Amino acid sequence: MPSQQGFRRLLHIGWFLCASLALPALGQHAASDVLVVAHSSVQIDTLSRSQLRRIFTLRQSTWPQGVPITVVAMPDSNAAHQVFCKKLLRLFPYQLERTWDKVAYSGLGERPLSAQNSAEMIEIIRQQPGSVGYLLIDPQEIPEDVHVIHVNED
Repeated sequence: MPSQQGFRRLLHIGWFLCASLALPALGQHAASDVLVVAHSSVQIDTLSRSQLRRIFTLRQSTWPQGVPITVVAMPDSNAAHQVFCKKLLRLFPYQLERTWDKVAYSGLGERPLSAQNSAEMIEIIRQQPGSVGYLLIDPQEIPEDVHVIHVNED
């Protein structure tokens, strides 16, 4: 019969193995479900991760065709926002928030428009030419008049 210390070690190893197998699958699933969406007037099909990051940190203010970019974001507590920040921008939500605060307080730009949920995000994107945002939904649920932008690795 194994000692109590040996039993604990086996238990810890079991938990570690379960977590090691489950977490990567969850991360891949969440990342693949985050979609960058834009107004139908945006004529870009693909962005690099660094381009996306420049847009959402408010360092790029116009699309290549000259249309002003309007960033639309969800609250820090929203799951879509957390996954978008961590998986696509490779930032924590609080880091993005600080960047927006600096830009707004310095007078160099305005904070992104706010959407509380996916339905509100879609509605704002539909109504605001040049707008860009993100959704954590099945691609088939996106309306035809909302443009999906694919994000490539740098």
